[in-house]
Amino acid sequence: APLYVNPAMTGMFNGLHRVHGHYRNQWSSVVSPFSTTAFSYDTQLEKFNIGGIVLNDRAGTGNFNVLNFVGSAAYDYTIDKNAKKAHHIAGGLQAGIIHKSVNMSKLIFPSQYTSTNSQPFDPGIPNGEIFSNTNFIIPELNLGLLYYLANDGSKVNPFIGFAMFHLLSPNETFYENDNKLPRRFVTHTGVKINLTKDIQVTPKILMMN
Repeated sequence: APLYVNPAMTGMFNGLHRVHGHYRNQWSSVVSPFSTTAFSYDTQLEKFNIGGIVLNDRAGTGNFNVLNFVGSAAYDYTIDKNAKKAHHIAGGLQAGIIHKSVNMSKLIFPSQYTSTNSQPFDPGIPNGEIFSNTNFIIPELNLGLLYYLANDGSKVNPFIGFAMFHLLSPNETFYENDNKLPRRFVTHTGVKINLTKDIQVTPKILMMN
């Protein structure tokens, strides 16, 4: 998903509109399924490009849910004006919210197992956990840079990008303690190889930390 990799990739495509859909479901044979759904849209407005992405993760028995919604904007600057060979630098910004929630009533804890009753597990026993809340909203801010060569006459057009997500590193916790959301750093690079007029190959490398 381009907008998830780098905000600067907003509007970086040949066309007027781009829609991306993504769905993943895993581990349903072991636990409650872990599912990921994503939807993004972006378009070009002269030098400015705009769009947005909605990503939802749901995991495990307690329905731990993460909903991420951001608007995305990028500016594409042409270093040289030669239409046949243009070096571009683009900068992108995303801003929005992350909502996290969990259903505590569906979770079980070691303190609820007992040997004094006929049943080894008693959901009526207090779980001993003190939650200040079961859902919260935190701000989201992401930045990205992208360089690419757009040369219709060249067989090789390289690109490289850098991005930093969760720039504000907000506090995220269901308890009272501090727990900062770590920043996600992304480096990606690749090259568009024009094999023929109608065939292109684009090998890529993506690294996240």
